[in-house]
Amino acid sequence: KSKKNLLIKNCYNVGTTGWGIIGGEDDKNVDCQNCYYLDTASNGDMKKSGSVSKNATQMRQKGTYSGYSTDIWLFGTDGQGAPTLKNNKIASGYPNPLSQ
Repeated sequence: KSKKNLLIKNCYNVGTTGWGIIGGEDDKNVDCQNCYYLDTASNGDMKKSGSVSKNATQMRQKGTYSGYSTDIWLFGTDGQGAPTLKNNKIASGYPNPLSQ
């Protein structure tokens, strides 16, 4: 539980957390902006803090992430997968739930 007000911004989740976005959305001091989570990977946004449920097709579309900076995020071919952080290597063999 955070004692400070926190803003989680421009992020997404495709893994199972039990929440929409990792970071404790049930905590009254945490808010989200431009955050999305895969609808089948989560129980949802616990307090309507600003994260939004998206289906797999929506999570693969660049338009979903319109507020995300291209200085930080790398976008592949639309419809092929969610964005990745620039200069961040994904380990070989690591599954990407949106590429299936």
